[in-house]
Amino acid sequence: MTGHSCSQMCEHCMGRSLKGMLTPKNDEELYEMLKNEREVLLSGGNFGGKVPWARFENGINALKKSGVKIAIHPGVIDARDIEKLESLRIDQVLVDFILDDGVLKSNYHAPYTSRDIKKMVELLLESRIEVVPHVLYGLERTEENKEEIRVLSDYGVKKLVLIFLVSDKKLEKPENFLEFARKNFEGVLAIGCMRGKEREKIDPKAVELGFERIVLPTSKAVKLAESMGYEIELREGCCSFP
Repeated sequence: MTGHSCSQMCEHCMGRSLKGMLTPKNDEELYEMLKNEREVLLSGGNFGGKVPWARFENGINALKKSGVKIAIHPGVIDARDIEKLESLRIDQVLVDFILDDGVLKSNYHAPYTSRDIKKMVELLLESRIEVVPHVLYGLERTEENKEEIRVLSDYGVKKLVLIFLVSDKKLEKPENFLEFARKNFEGVLAIGCMRGKEREKIDPKAVELGFERIVLPTSKAVKLAESMGYEIELREGCCSFP
């Protein structure tokens, strides 16, 4: 929703995640690009802590009238934003759940705090919109990531997506983090898009632990799932759906 532009420019991304996105310029283009899809994810760069989704309200409304399911990654939003998203019948809000204020300041250059993020999740849980938090492993201390999972579990969140820092450095025992997540989160666990070279290690471990969803799993993970007797369903769309 912002083209390839982002003012926040998080250190681990620097706008790279925007490069592969469609770039509608107005409501009409948004609708024409997505009207034949079953499910879509709306995202973009952050400006003042938020993705400027409101300028596409008419296009979003048209897509919902066409029966398209919509997940949105809006940045950090408040009660008024959530009320508006409810009126647009948005199906899901995806949230980057980070509790380390030092990392928010130094890496995310965020104009918001962990308290703002927690408040947003609490408000979303009270709304008609499903909230699907994402926890990024490899940027914060492992204990911070574990605390994020504990908090989300206490909130009663139903789905959680784990993503992994993509860098030249090897992640510290991501398998242990997967084990902690499976033990401490009772809802649906998904391995999301971002995991880089570590996917050869992460994906089979996720299958072994009974994670319900993996985005573009490795062939090794698929073979392991088959050998374990899992019924495999292939779906096109964001791992947060259905």
